[in-house]
Formats: sequence, structure tokens, C-alpha cells
Amino acid sequence: MKKELSILVAGILAGTLCAQSAVTVKQKQYRGWKARDFTYNQQAEIVNDKNFYQFNLLQYQPDKDGKMQTFMNISAPRQEWGFGRAPINFLSITVNGIRERNLQPNEDSFKTWTKPDSAGVTVTLNFDGAGVVFDAYMKKGSPVLWFTFRQPEKQLEPIRSITIKTALVISRLFSRNGVTVWEGAYNRQAQTAARTLEQRKAVYPLDAGDQYVIFSDKVLDGSDKDKGFGPSFLAFGMNGVKNASLFLGNSWENNITFTLNPDFREFRFGIWQQKNAITNQDFMNLFEKEKDSFLLK
Repeated sequence: MKKELSILVAGILAGTLCAQSAVTVKQKQYRGWKARDFTYNQQAEIVNDKNFYQFNLLQYQPDKDGKMQTFMNISAPRQEWGFGRAPINFLSITVNGIRERNLQPNEDSFKTWTKPDSAGVTVTLNFDGAGVVFDAYMKKGSPVLWFTFRQPEKQLEPIRSITIKTALVISRLFSRNGVTVWEGAYNRQAQTAARTLEQRKAVYPLDAGDQYVIFSDKVLDGSDKDKGFGPSFLAFGMNGVKNASLFLGNSWENNITFTLNPDFREFRFGIWQQKNAITNQDFMNLFEKEKDSFLLK
């Protein structure tokens, strides 16, 4: 009897630990700022034991000229800054000169899925016959939201050019006397696997040796309520990439632009941010401790 009870308890504990480490996804609607203004509204809430993200595909109702705008954003965690700040549509895709904002998503554009060690959503976009498909997902044991881009095996129109841009507000916006300062008041910096970068007007070319970018501000370092939320993080691979560049300016917005080869098979990157503020040093400690869970494999 004691042996059977021990086996039962062990089974319950194993099941509980498995459930805690599993990745889950729920397909729902975004309910935040301006939610009533969207004619297309889909959200994937992806959760594991390390972090959570709400990834949205949204389209505004027609304006007075009948135009509709489609965009993608992150509404959690830490939607105020980082990759989720309201003025920032953190993910922009341009194919054959056509922006994602001009697309018309449909019921097949947003499909959630679950696997034993990951869960996420598949987004299918049609740029006037040139298709792009990507998965936004989390993996077991990783706090990162990963993205994998590919193109369908058969295309109505070939991809002749494609760029993917990721944008963010590092830590927070700076204000002076209650007024937001958009330029000239920041101390942006970045750390890659290969080098430390200081803010400047010219873009930095990125290559495979860089591997990742840790975005931070020397003053808005997340150390108290007036010092923002601290660093954000992006890891990337160079498969399928023609060139990549980082804009790290003395500015409210910074970004990375990836120009892909038209015949690319797969391109991957991942972003990280968390709900609570973290100092620059505390993030570096976390990153060094759990580096494997932050990097592409």
C-alpha cells in the first residue's frame, strides 16, 4: 500500500512539474488601448514557466478615406516600453515594395498551435501574390518570444525583395518638465556577442558574429521608478539574410533592419522583455546565468 501511494504521489508531482514547464497558447482578442477601433483583432497569448507574451495581428476600421491599416504588436509583457510601446509597431515587413499595413488579413491569417515543447501562432500574409509565413512562439525553458519566417513552396508571385524591421523604445521615453523629448537626450548603448556599441547617427552593420543585441540606456538603467524598465534583448540568425543593420541613435526609437535574400528558406530571430523593471546589471547577471535559453540553437 505504501509503495502504491508513493508511486501515486510521484506521478502527481511529475504531472504538476510537467504542467508548470509546458508551453500554452490561447487565441483571443486584444482588449487594450483602441481595441474598439479594430475591424480585425486576433491575439495569441503564449505562456511558459519563464515568461509570457501577447502577440497581436490587428487592423483598424476604415478611415474617412476608406483606408485600413494592418499592424502587429506586443501588448504584454511591459507594453509601455521596449518592443511593446504604443507608437511602435515592433514588427514591420515589406515585400516587393508592399508594406504589411496595406494587407487584408482573413480567418486563415492567424492560427494557434501547440507541440510537446513549444506553442505559438502561425501568421500567413499575402503581399499581392507573394506569400510570407511566420511562426511566433515560445519554447520550453526559454523566456524569449521566437520568430521563424519562411515562404510557401508555391508562390503566385515571386519575392523580389523583402525586409523585416524590428523597432523598440529602450527602457522608456525621456521627459523634461512633463514634455517628452524625442531626440538628443538619451544615452543609448548596445552589447553584442562581439562588441560594445555606443549611440551614433550612422547605422551599424551586423553580422553572424554579433549573434544578439542587448539594448540599454546608461542613465535610464531601470534602477528606480524614474529610470525606466531597463534592457531589452534580440537574438538573430543570419540564414537567409543578405544584410542587417542596427540604428542606435540618440533617439526615442531604435531598430534593426534585416534584408533577406529573395529566395530565403528560413530566417529566425527572438525578442525578450519582462513585466517588471530590471537594472542593466541585473539583466547581464541573468543573461550570463541562463545564456543558453536566450540564444538561437
